[in-house]
Amino acid sequence: MNPRNRRRVRNLSLLLLLLGGAAWLVPSYFSAERYRRRLEAGLERALHRPVKFGAVSFRLLPRPGFTIENAEVEEDSDFGSEPFARVDRIECDLRWGSVWRSRKDFARLRLYRPSFNLVLNATGEWNVGRLLRQSGVTAPAGAGPDAASSRVGEPLDLEVEDAHIDFKVGANKKPFALTDVRARLRADPAERRVEFRIVASPVRSDLAVPTPGPVEAEGVWTPGRDLQGPIAANLRARGALLYDWIPIVTGHNPGLYGVLDCDVRLSGSLSNLTVEGESHLTQFQRWSELPPSDPMPWTLRFRGQLHRGHERVLVESLEASFRDSHVHLSGSVDYFSNSPQLD
Repeated sequence: MNPRNRRRVRNLSLLLLLLGGAAWLVPSYFSAERYRRRLEAGLERALHRPVKFGAVSFRLLPRPGFTIENAEVEEDSDFGSEPFARVDRIECDLRWGSVWRSRKDFARLRLYRPSFNLVLNATGEWNVGRLLRQSGVTAPAGAGPDAASSRVGEPLDLEVEDAHIDFKVGANKKPFALTDVRARLRADPAERRVEFRIVASPVRSDLAVPTPGPVEAEGVWTPGRDLQGPIAANLRARGALLYDWIPIVTGHNPGLYGVLDCDVRLSGSLSNLTVEGESHLTQFQRWSELPPSDPMPWTLRFRGQLHRGHERVLVESLEASFRDSHVHLSGSVDYFSNSPQLD
């Protein structure tokens, strides 16, 4: 390299180093408090709930934005008085176009150690369902957003780390919860769809059993105006313990042990859902017995439909194979949530 090019590379490297240092140091001398009200307004537009928070700081790298500490997202009064979410820290990435404007719009929100309440009220509506309607992703394709909707063409990425999700029916908190939640959701008002990927560990607070392990879910949902639009999702569990899964689902422990790998595919709508998949079960035994010398693997393949509006489960095919045996089951269960009737 000739001396002239060497000087250019050196000067360019020095310039980049100085710019990087300035971008790193300048925010520490910059007070973000004067933007507090604009940040509150921007978060309230993104989350469609009143928001309050503690300390706030500005950053330039890796993207212009703000860091917010100890945030609380209030709940819609139709779903109770307990906050919708409490968050230890929120990283807000600004859209480039809003850096120089008084209105602050966010391209991405990263939530660290949040706690959520998902609530079903007396009218049968979920608070997250209303939140989706307010976001604009439920409007018919081609329709303009209402006053409460995000601007069309500006999707919002939401990332969650180490979250806890509780479920409530009215004012009553259910014992079932999701812990160690990691999630990424992308709500796109222009395409009227939600892309999601979630990893979570289910637990029950009323039973002294640990979580059976993490469950992964990913897919795409086009909610539609009534939240009954098409959904396509895949669920996956590896090394899940049957001894812990059965109490989580049924509320009691029959003392059965086994290690479960499961892949499930969901399609259809939330009220008429088609479920199909395959599971592999090994080391199946009663907890009180000695482990078998042979892991005696089971293979289960299943396909069925869940009709929530009619309280009906249709088992099109359930096949179990183990050793030299094969079992096939089909039928239906009506009124499964109250007094199940088997056919």
